[in-house]
Amino acid sequence: MPIQFPSSIRLIQGLLALAFLSTPAWAQEPANRISTTPTPKPKSLQILIPTEKEQLPNVELSKDILLKVLTAETAIQRGDWQSAYISFMGLAQQSRDPRLAKRAADLAMEAQSTDEAAAAIRLWRELAPNSSEAGQYYLSVLVVKNDYAELEKFLIAQLLSSDEKESPLLIHQAQRLLARTQDPQRAFQALKNILAKLPVTPDSHIALAHAALRNQDKASAQQEARLARELAPDSELAVLTQAQVSERAEALQLVQDFLRTHPTSQEIQLAYGTLLIEGKQLGAAKQAFLALLAQQKSSEAPTASTLYAIGAIELELGEFNSATNYFLAFLDVLTPNIDPSNAYINLAQIALLKQDKKAADQWLAKIDHREGKNPIWMKVQLRRALMIASDQGAGAARRFLQQVQTSNDNERLQIIQTEVQILRDAGQHLEALTLCQLGLGEFSSSTELLYHFALLSETLKHYDDMELALRQLIQVAPDNAFAFNALGY
Repeated sequence: MPIQFPSSIRLIQGLLALAFLSTPAWAQEPANRISTTPTPKPKSLQILIPTEKEQLPNVELSKDILLKVLTAETAIQRGDWQSAYISFMGLAQQSRDPRLAKRAADLAMEAQSTDEAAAAIRLWRELAPNSSEAGQYYLSVLVVKNDYAELEKFLIAQLLSSDEKESPLLIHQAQRLLARTQDPQRAFQALKNILAKLPVTPDSHIALAHAALRNQDKASAQQEARLARELAPDSELAVLTQAQVSERAEALQLVQDFLRTHPTSQEIQLAYGTLLIEGKQLGAAKQAFLALLAQQKSSEAPTASTLYAIGAIELELGEFNSATNYFLAFLDVLTPNIDPSNAYINLAQIALLKQDKKAADQWLAKIDHREGKNPIWMKVQLRRALMIASDQGAGAARRFLQQVQTSNDNERLQIIQTEVQILRDAGQHLEALTLCQLGLGEFSSSTELLYHFALLSETLKHYDDMELALRQLIQVAPDNAFAFNALGY
């Protein structure tokens, strides 16, 4: 049976959309502003807060304090976080030790109790007003509570106390922080209120353009981006922002014009290649990325993402040997923050196109489970099972599936469904029906298992069972046209 893999061009479009259209506006260094890794690992957002060494009170660890701390920790072990929280808050007020307030804040945040967390963090900041960590906690709670008034107050204070070097970074971080709140319109207005207290700069217009875009206010986004370009015509970040809020044809013209006067701009070259791929101009995109690769090599910049992009383009163009070489080169220069899974999938796809199923399976076997944190790992195992079934038979595929470790019920269900499909395709209808029955005993609402059960019952001429399965399928999925048609409605 044919094994379907995602289109390489879809993979690269997703990659480059992440790299270009989601340009991290807070970054300032051109060489590092856009990430083009196939699957970059997420980083937490932090607001820049001056860090000073905390002044801890000179409080003796008395028997009374020690006993209360131990009692609170025991309460935590019993699952009684509220009692522990009250104890730590009382101890923090008594001793004036900010570490105890932090412990109370941690307990409340773990319990997702926002009001208690806010109270503990307020006490922590009172006891340690210069604590960077306390400031981070406070911001997190304000975001969760969607407290725009307090966010404005806090961020204005930070920006007004920042120096000229810190201010641009803080502006973009403030925009990203507000973007994590629930109401895009209020977030946009809050950012405007904050920036109204500061001198007008290209960075303020760029931040407002991103906030307006999130608010689906394209006219304001385009206006802010134009104002940023007027103030900083040579800014890569400004032209990237203007391209992001423009239609594709206009965006392409913008980056082409910028490259004519700034031919060594690697980020704009990346944006140019991205837009060409989106426009399905793969030949031109390949040349753009080859030019980018040459620039990166001459400047000793990281090349992994560009190698991957060229490999994906070559694969889409049918240049399998060249694509293989670029993917292998990509794997040779990997850094820890890059997931190689998509490269392995593409190499497996090339092997299949060359009718080499063994090599395809070897590439897929390299994809790391990452302790259950790799979202594509299970899908890859199911594809491997289908390949094994088509090459070595249903028995080998079932043995393979039985040794695949599952992390949850959904993965267990996927294993059963795939095993049923393999048995059906092999003509082992009775075995497939038996497995379906076992699966439905565990997952009675599975539409796919009910569907398989109905088809298998029909094949085996168990018409009463077929009708029962179809009626159950209609109950679970009332819009299922197959079930209605099969029952003659």
